[in-house]
Amino acid sequence: MAATVARVTFNDIPVENDLLRLVVSNAVGGGTTNINETFKTLRSTSAEVTIGSTINDTALNYATAFITDYGDNFNVTVLNNVVTVSVMADGDYSGFTSFVTGSFADVQLQTPTISVSGLESDRYLINNEIWIEVGSNTPSVRFDLVFTNTRTQKSSVTITIYPSPSGRARLNISPVLKSMFQYPSDARGYVTNNLPTDNSNKFSISVSSAGNPDLDLVRTFIRGGNRTNDTNQTLPVNSICRPTYLLPVWDIYPTASYYIADDGLIRKTLVAFVPEDMKDYRRSKGCNEVYLKFMNQYGGYSSWLFESHSIAETNTPQGTFIRNNILEDLGSDADSKLKIYSKVPKDYISLINDLIVSPDVWECKANTNDFVRVSVAKNSVEVDNIKRSYSVSLTVDYSFRFKPDLLW
Repeated sequence: MAATVARVTFNDIPVENDLLRLVVSNAVGGGTTNINETFKTLRSTSAEVTIGSTINDTALNYATAFITDYGDNFNVTVLNNVVTVSVMADGDYSGFTSFVTGSFADVQLQTPTISVSGLESDRYLINNEIWIEVGSNTPSVRFDLVFTNTRTQKSSVTITIYPSPSGRARLNISPVLKSMFQYPSDARGYVTNNLPTDNSNKFSISVSSAGNPDLDLVRTFIRGGNRTNDTNQTLPVNSICRPTYLLPVWDIYPTASYYIADDGLIRKTLVAFVPEDMKDYRRSKGCNEVYLKFMNQYGGYSSWLFESHSIAETNTPQGTFIRNNILEDLGSDADSKLKIYSKVPKDYISLINDLIVSPDVWECKANTNDFVRVSVAKNSVEVDNIKRSYSVSLTVDYSFRFKPDLLW
């Protein structure tokens, strides 16, 4: 692609009759044309520029003269001592070929490009902020971005961001990605090895700006995050998707390991295929236990067996009323909660931290592979880095479709 941008940087004040020439190719018929601007104490005709009292004044006068003389064919902007001249797509010229100037200015001929920084890596965690910075080597009024989830083929509306005076624009893309992500989901069952989950999505990001060729990026994003103030967090390929090295295993309950495959998908590894040195076989400790599976903050699923539980049901009275001089009761709304208890070794407390913030939690019935959807209530886990184990008590909500009151 021809150089369609000339960036003129003034570094000194020119003297009388100094010349700045830009040579352009003709859009029709071929050949070239010299576009000359001669510096004078005072402009008196076309193709002349008034010498300013400062370098910045001279740059501004040059931009003004260029617009006056050739504004039908070029876009011209000025920032301090830098004047940027770009060829209009529908003008008489197709691009710049060379230039002539004195020591008072430097000229760079450029092909317009859009650049994006912040996405140099891959497999970004969407539960952390993901900041990108968009810019162009030519002045741009705005940048338009469109996000497409390649797994669902759904695209966002056009998101427009405007550059600062430096020409760069910043955007935290995490909320956009999260709004378009597939809902959390485990690979079904514990029979087939290496099935993918829905917690890793690949996005195509298209960036456009008037006068620039579009820029298209493809990156993988993961539903997870680190507890940090740092942004643009990533996971390397082949990462184990859990917060602990060892995988806790209880014989009568199903579990699996998860990893990021070369294709960017998070895949499920059945226990039989997990290396022995990564398994921690644990004993069942009672007959009142509860087993939970939950999505962790690495996009995989983790499990924990709670040794004891109780179920609490509370009511919220809906009130009474008098009908035909008789007191009537509207009944109560019911709320069922599961309270679970466990003594958790220090090495596994990070699993519990992920459990209480997980958006996808399931309870497994003993001696079965049947899981029932539950949700965590408001809980807290305190870690002091001194104890070797922690007594953990959590509350889980049963969202039963049960409405015993008389209201509808």
